[in-house]
Amino acid sequence: MRCSSVLVDVCTLHSAMPFVHICGVCLVCAELGRATWTFLHMLAAQYPDRPTRQQKRDVKQLIECLTRVYPCASCASHFKEIIK
Repeated sequence: MRCSSVLVDVCTLHSAMPFVHICGVCLVCAELGRATWTFLHMLAAQYPDRPTRQQKRDVKQLIECLTRVYPCASCASHFKEIIK
């Protein structure tokens, strides 16, 4: 099943830990963040020393896209500020 929502709501439960609801599944924002940073670090580790123009464009587009489609709107906004 495919999720139709891109940016979803963030709520706070009794633990004061932000949670993201995606297709009825509740994820802790910190868990999502750790997974994202792991992915980005792995991407950087395999990035070539001399990337082609296409590779440069692809990575730039990926990073910019994350600021628009990241499942946590608050995190997406923060990420957008970081990459300015």
